[in-house]
Amino acid sequence: MKKTFFTLLAIVSIIFSSCNKDTENKSDYDIITYDKVVFEKMISALDNCDKEQLESLFSSKSLAKTLDIDQKIDDMMKLYKGNFISNNEFDYGTKSSSRENGKYVYYDVNAIVKGLKTTDFMYELNFGTTVVNNKDPKDVGLWRIWLKQIDENGHIIAECRIGE
Repeated sequence: MKKTFFTLLAIVSIIFSSCNKDTENKSDYDIITYDKVVFEKMISALDNCDKEQLESLFSSKSLAKTLDIDQKIDDMMKLYKGNFISNNEFDYGTKSSSRENGKYVYYDVNAIVKGLKTTDFMYELNFGTTVVNNKDPKDVGLWRIWLKQIDENGHIIAECRIGE
């Protein structure tokens, strides 16, 4: 059973890896790993209380829709305490994409990071980011960050959400 599964997995991997690897601005690898890059930038902004860096990660479309963005970023900075140590899981709620002629024309990720540990608290972080949207480039960037402070039993102590 395992041998069949791994053989099938290898065949599927070969088929998908043979697709065109170029997009207008990003390679497939850059696109499918961009959520981790965004995560690292968010953590850096939170660790350094850098409001401008955090705001710069949002799409211009999302910024235009979000009321009181400065206040919401301030609230998130107040909720996040300490400096990043580690995270246990990097999960995906959803990924959505479409291709034309072998190139991504749309790629969207909703990621969930569990067990995000700082020197002071434990958190869960949920974020949504559009990596590619050729039809609406103003849509590229974060559209949501949802930070939840978690106690030792996994219960939410406090939370802050920016965006949709």
